[in-house]
Amino acid sequence: MVRELLDGQPQIVQTMYMAKQPEGGTGVALHQDTHYIRNEPNTLMACWVVLSNTDRDNGGLCVVSGSHKRPLYRTRLPSDDTQHASWEKDYEMRDAQGKTWTESMHSHEVDGLDLEEIEYLTVPRAGGVFFTSMTINGSFANASSDPKRLAFATHYVREGTWVYRRDIQNTVPVTSGN
Repeated sequence: MVRELLDGQPQIVQTMYMAKQPEGGTGVALHQDTHYIRNEPNTLMACWVVLSNTDRDNGGLCVVSGSHKRPLYRTRLPSDDTQHASWEKDYEMRDAQGKTWTESMHSHEVDGLDLEEIEYLTVPRAGGVFFTSMTINGSFANASSDPKRLAFATHYVREGTWVYRRDIQNTVPVTSGN
């Protein structure tokens, strides 16, 4: 499936296990993945697989339909720390010519978003959602009393794509047993 969506050989950039605690486990503010994983050409896409039923109440994934066709939005630090985690970290970067630098990165929240555009997805256990790096996505706090909201995300790029962050430059090819 990923090979078809990327129109080429997929490479895994990173995987993330996300266990959101009940009664307040914070989410990830609405963002575009390109803010976190700059790549060239921009072939980055995500697959979000849920390990427990997810919906609006337990902080499930939300997206803005059609945002993948829009430009990269400006961002700011998340404004509500009861809903979204806020952090700042330095990352080592390297371009294809070998130039290196350090870049300070922070958690992103899209500026200028019409909140009426947000779609709160209900995804059953073992279901998944694919989206591009330009799709505005995120989640809010888990307001349910039980259980944890569990999800696993994998970020892919097409073979030949340059990833700037040094900590995730060693991509892993996806192979099939077919």
